[in-house]
Formats: sequence, structure tokens, C-alpha cells
Amino acid sequence: MTGVAGFFNQMYINTKIRFSNFINDERGDTNFISIAIILIVIIAVAIVFITFGQDIKEAFETKINELKTALGI
Repeated sequence: MTGVAGFFNQMYINTKIRFSNFINDERGDTNFISIAIILIVIIAVAIVFITFGQDIKEAFETKINELKTALGI
């Protein structure tokens, strides 16, 4: 193809390639963002357990002792 038809055909191919590359690049960014969010949640949970670990342990032990008493153990 030559002339105007060839020009538009080449422009279509270039546009399709660039769009495909853009979509593939966005997938990588999305995966990175997902991993970052998961890490933030894990770190937040770890901070909660580090900060309130002793309180959680004491509350758990209290409830276990109450259950033992109720069961007569």
C-alpha cells in the first residue's frame, strides 16, 4: 500500500503497538501498588501486635482461665 491508505495503515499499526505497550506497563504498576498495599497492611498488623501484645496476651489468658473454670478443669 502506498499513499494515504499506506500512511493510515502504518499509523494504525503504530497506535496499536503503543496502546499495547501502555496497557502492559500499567499492569506492572498495578502489581507494584498491590504489593505495596499488602505490605502496609502487614506492617500495620505487626505494629498493633507489638504495641498491644501484652494486653492481648493477658486478655487471652484471662478468657482461657474463665473457660477452664467453667469447664471445671
